[in-house]
Amino acid sequence: MNSLHSMVTGLLFCLVSLATSSVDAQRRPAPRSGTQGDQVKTNDLHAKMPDGREVILHRNGTWEFSGEQTGLVKVIPSKTVVLNLEVGVVMQSGDAKPVARTEFYLMDGDPSEILAARGITRIDEYRNTKPVTANDVGLAILYSSLEDEQKLLGNAMPVLKQHTIKLLETDFSGKASVNDVPIGKYYLFGATSVGKSKIIWNFPVDITLDIKVTLDQNNAVQVF
Repeated sequence: MNSLHSMVTGLLFCLVSLATSSVDAQRRPAPRSGTQGDQVKTNDLHAKMPDGREVILHRNGTWEFSGEQTGLVKVIPSKTVVLNLEVGVVMQSGDAKPVARTEFYLMDGDPSEILAARGITRIDEYRNTKPVTANDVGLAILYSSLEDEQKLLGNAMPVLKQHTIKLLETDFSGKASVNDVPIGKYYLFGATSVGKSKIIWNFPVDITLDIKVTLDQNNAVQVF
């Protein structure tokens, strides 16, 4: 609030100094006779703030934003939103089972592309060097007790965490929510085991408003 007051004060100082010659300030037309409301605004000075709001400087030394009641500050639309996540799997029996206590990374790019750009690689079963993909990381999460997978996670996860905007963990009903998500395009990455099945997600999501994302086996990148 202090910075806003300083900005307005500085702007109004310039208005008073420049008076009628300023490009950004102009005098209102003379008031119509007999209209008190117009008389109050007589010879007020107007200017545009950097954010587009109009400031009115009254001759009595007070100021306000145009179109607003004195003392109220205009609400600027938020550039962050709420992400609600629900994750579940439909079993062969037809029952829906929530994916509980699972971490999902909201990332600012495709994990595979991020890892490739950083040169993160692995040695495959034929002793060939291959770039680490999101699917490889998902498998490593699922089999993290194995030494090779622990090594892969040790190389890949520090890089991926640098590109993680938000970390979500589902509750026992398979739901998670996070506030203050900047508007943008992201990937939701996570892996879990449900019964005997193992599932990996790397789901692109374009966030412009408060949004609910539902993940299941139909939008997973791998189910086995």
